[in-house]
This record gives sequence, structure tokens and C-alpha cells, in this order.
Amino acid sequence: MKYKNILIIKMSSLGDILHTLPFAAALRSHFKSSKISWLVQPEFADFIPKNGVIDEVIEFDKKSFKKLSLIEKIRYFFHMRRILRSKKFDLVIDMQGLFKSAVFAAISGCKTRIGYCEMREFSFLVSTPICGENKNAHVIERYLDVARFLGAKIKKIEFPISNLSEAEARVKEKLKTLDFDNSGLGEKNGFGGGLDTSRHTVFDNVVTTDSEDLHTDANEKYVFFDGAATVNSKKLSTDKNKRDVVFADTAATNLKNLSTNDKYVVFAVGARWKTKEWIVPHFAALAQMITKDNFFIILVGGESEKPKGEIIRAQNEKIIDLTGRTTLKELAVLIKHCAFFVSADTGPLHLATAFKKPLAALYGPTLCVRTGPYANKNASVIVSPAPCTGCLKKSCRDWRCMYDITPEMVYKIFKEKINA
Repeated sequence: MKYKNILIIKMSSLGDILHTLPFAAALRSHFKSSKISWLVQPEFADFIPKNGVIDEVIEFDKKSFKKLSLIEKIRYFFHMRRILRSKKFDLVIDMQGLFKSAVFAAISGCKTRIGYCEMREFSFLVSTPICGENKNAHVIERYLDVARFLGAKIKKIEFPISNLSEAEARVKEKLKTLDFDNSGLGEKNGFGGGLDTSRHTVFDNVVTTDSEDLHTDANEKYVFFDGAATVNSKKLSTDKNKRDVVFADTAATNLKNLSTNDKYVVFAVGARWKTKEWIVPHFAALAQMITKDNFFIILVGGESEKPKGEIIRAQNEKIIDLTGRTTLKELAVLIKHCAFFVSADTGPLHLATAFKKPLAALYGPTLCVRTGPYANKNASVIVSPAPCTGCLKKSCRDWRCMYDITPEMVYKIFKEKINA
């Protein structure tokens, strides 16, 4: 059937939206003349590809909605209902599969409502789940099965990224104020000239951490206690007064000793689940290894990652802490031009995947076969050797999986990619 007016519902989060981009590209390829709209939360709206893929973005501000009184929420509900019904959609596709998305599908006024195979929180009562041959495969393939059901032919996986030109300009200005151009982040590293990736290897592999040649020094101990971290028995205080002294110097000061041949590696230091995070001392130890190879590190993350960034940054003058200091599009620009990327299973990882960056993805409680880097031959996945790996727990009383992925394991991948 030829649908003329289609609504995609995928409101959050960053990683989930990025995973939906190949589906959106396939939908556009099949329904070339149809109008395709996307319902999303405003903080993620910048990543909806408006350049020929999505015609209209409709926003639902969940954060503001939560702050409303009951009467105001009812009014807002009917406001959204009027907006959606006025569009006269003939196909609604719920790619979120949650109660919140099911509500919007139900009030859209559209009779034809479908979703992907994993419809939760009773959303299957509103939209028909579409399960294809990939129902147990990677989430991108599960999403693409919906496009296949609608008649789309999938020849390749595409990640249509929205225009980043304005963000590139903003980042370049920020880098100038930090004297980054003198440290190799100007034309030679991609902010205008394009990063040379010819030295990076092209292969797709999963590294398990029980290999005999991957080990850590038995004398190295990593301990957390009351807001401080110990790395090789050296305590780094997070007391505010001491921290103010440690971080009083600017990024420009830290870059004075960097040569114009330096390139940078991005560490995304947080994750939405605490159980998915790689531990701070491991990031710090890896930074020490990588900076000795004449690279420097840029730390990225949200406001909540600032304390982690401060601890890591305190140990090395070639670390630039930008946690909580970039928009999502500026984050994308930094990742787009990096030489290498490291993170756990989190939104920025999937940005790096979309840009096909050389990267190391660190997996413990989540399953890389379902949400790991996809269609990126430059990606390597390190899976924790813990017996409970893949438990999908957001909290854990015996959390060890991410501890068991050592800095040496990640550094080995880094050397392979950079030296290839």
C-alpha cells in the first residue's frame, strides 16, 4: 500500500534515535514522494535528519510536561491531540514501543498503526508489532524489518546525519579560544580539511577479554571510596577547595606543550545506566598510555559526568575536559574528527559508529549483539569476561563486569587501529 502521510514516533534517547536513522533512510527511499514526520523530545530534535529524509519534526517536551499541574497536563494532552489529528496521518509507526509512545499513537486519529517487534508496556494493544526474521538480532535490523514489511528493499545500512555545518563553525570558534589550532585541531585534523583516516585498519571484530595476551599488572589496584579515586595507590581528592586549585588552569595552558602533529582521542566517560559505565581509574590509566603516544584526550559527557572528568583530567596535562560543555551537535563534531573513540554502551558510541570511526566499545551488562556498533568495520567490541555479562541489570550488588575490562585491553585495540 502507498502511504502518503507517515508519522514515526521515536522520542528518545540519543542512542535509540541514532539506531532508528537507518530505518528512516529506508522508509524515505521506499516512499519517495510521501510526507514523513517524526515525533521526538526537543533535546534530541537536532539529530532528526531534515535534509531530504524527514519533512517535519513534531516535539513533545517531556521534561516540561512533568512540571505541569494536573489541569495543565490535561490541556497539553488535548493540545497534542489536536496537532496530531490535524496532520491526518495514514500510517503511524511506533518505534519506541512504550506506554508514552502508545498514547500518542492512540490519539493521532490514524487507524493504521504498527510498531517494531518489541512492543512493551502494553503498547502492543495500540500498534501492531511487526516481527521479521531479525527479531532476535541487532536492534537496527529489527527496526529495518518494519521497513521491509512495508516493502522497502534494504541494500545498505545508512545513517543520515543532520547538517552539522553550524555546529562545526561553533566548535572551531571554541577551539580557537582554547588555542586548539596550535595543538593540531585545525585544518590538519579535520576542522576544515578532513581527518586523514588512511592509517586506520578496516575490520570488524569482537574481542573477548579472556585472551592470554591481554592482562593487567597485578600490582595495579583500583579502589573507589567516598568521592575519591585511587589509581596505583595515589589518592585524588574531590574536595571542592582542592579541586578548584587543581582545575584553575585553562585548557589553553594544558595545550602549550603539544605539537602541531598531535591528534586527539575522545573518551565518553558516562552512560545512562551506572552499570554500563567504565570505571574512572581505568579511563585515567588508559589516558596515560595513549598520551605517551603523542595523542591527547578530549573527555565528553553530560553535566553529571563533570566529577568524573575532573578526576581523570587532574592526572594528565594532555587531557581536555569538555564534559557538560558541548551541545549534542558539538559533541557530534568532536567525534566526527577524532582519531579514535572509547566508551561503554552509550549514545555517543552510536554517533562514532555512524561516522564509522575507529573505536573500542566496552560491554558488560548489555548485549553487543543487540546494541553494539553496527555496520562499522572500524569498530572493535571488548566484552567483559564476567560470567554475568549481558544480564541487562541497571543496578547490581556485585558489579564487577566493567572493572574486568582493563586499560591494557583497550590500549591494545588503540595501537592496532592507529598503527594499521
